[in-house]
Amino acid sequence: MLPVLAALGMAHEQGVVHRDIKPANIILLRGGGVKVADFGVARIDSSELTGFGPVVGTPTYMSPEGLQGKRVDGRSDLYSAGMVLLELVTGQRPHPG
Repeated sequence: MLPVLAALGMAHEQGVVHRDIKPANIILLRGGGVKVADFGVARIDSSELTGFGPVVGTPTYMSPEGLQGKRVDGRSDLYSAGMVLLELVTGQRPHPG
């Protein structure tokens, strides 16, 4: 998870919030590295094109504010990363169904 958090830190420094951190968007590379993929629903701080309101992301891993359609920031990505880590540790989805 440390490389995922590092990638998110770099994105957040550039004003980009991923908004859909989940296992399917974390790619393990042959050499042991990790890539965070699918920035298709990312929000860019300086853009009005990716606002807030509709729920965007995968509900199982979304932060409470994201589920409520409220404005999200980098902390929402960290919450999602925590849900992925919880699944890695327990072997179960954080919120089944």
